Amino acid sequence: MVKLRCKIGIVGDSTVGKTSLVKMFKDRSFPNQYVMTIGAELYTKSIGVPVPTENHPSEEHTQKEDQVELYMFDISGSSIYDAGYEQYIDGINAFIIVYDITNPETYSNLTKWYRLCKGVRASNTSQKKHDKSLIGVLVASKTDMHQFEKITMQQGEEFAKENSLQFFTTSASSDDGNVEQPFLYIADTFFKSYQERIEEIKYICEHKPLQH
Repeated sequence: MVKLRCKIGIVGDSTVGKTSLVKMFKDRSFPNQYVMTIGAELYTKSIGVPVPTENHPSEEHTQKEDQVELYMFDISGSSIYDAGYEQYIDGINAFIIVYDITNPETYSNLTKWYRLCKGVRASNTSQKKHDKSLIGVLVASKTDMHQFEKITMQQGEEFAKENSLQFFTTSASSDDGNVEQPFLYIADTFFKSYQERIEEIKYICEHKPLQH
């Protein structure tokens, strides 16, 4: 059994629904009142990998199943915490940027959050070598409020494509079943990246020239 740990930074403006997204994914609970996140909140959840798909349904879960333990840092979007962002972002393996489809300003600020995550300073030289494998996800939230939509899905898809991000749409309040998808994608991609590195190491070892 392989158990990996993946640190995720979840960013975006205040009130876009970051906390609701994480809580719905973690324990299917939706907060009835808005409470501003102070600094950052840490949530954890383990995911069995590889993640099943329609074409490859999962076998019965066993104790030997490989897992990715997600360490999800729900980071405050308030500007008063700007100085503390780096300590939460440092060393991340993946990031999720969330915006509200009913609030154009949250979409306008996507570049700010993207640059913050891509500019992360890895906490060790080993991770710096794998910066290219940093997993990025863009989430359009509050899709249940489509009648108040100010940002189209096409706009979200375009930003994601331009910045090599995986795009998802969610509605935490309506529990549309999509809240899990960004996290499952990250867990699965992280695990596959690990497998690729293992294969690379095996190849190098098998083809290493013999020393005389």
